[in-house]
Amino acid sequence: MCGIAGFGSLIESGDGREVLHRLADALVHRGPDDFGAWTDAGNGVGLGHRRLSLIDLSSHGHRPMVSHCGRYRIVLSGEIYDHVELHKSLRRQRWRSQSDTETVLACFRRFGVSSPR
Repeated sequence: MCGIAGFGSLIESGDGREVLHRLADALVHRGPDDFGAWTDAGNGVGLGHRRLSLIDLSSHGHRPMVSHCGRYRIVLSGEIYDHVELHKSLRRQRWRSQSDTETVLACFRRFGVSSPR
């Protein structure tokens, strides 16, 4: 499985990329195929990812992945078992990859995200 890292607090100096690199370097054994990082310094948020390529071996499965609309960013470790069926059900979606991560992003866009009450 892939390795994920992140933070959700203010970084006192810089944009947090160095912190993410160190966190992700500690997880290199979980994902030797690729590394990605995204930070929003203004909001003190960062996502890091070490990728173990299993489903989509291309660079189009790179993470953190951003949705087509630009609203959502995600790192994912695991497998969405019914992603092929979900992928097919989202007929009007433009696809960049065969990644289950992109399928999750498309579902967020189509079905929304709700929190338990």
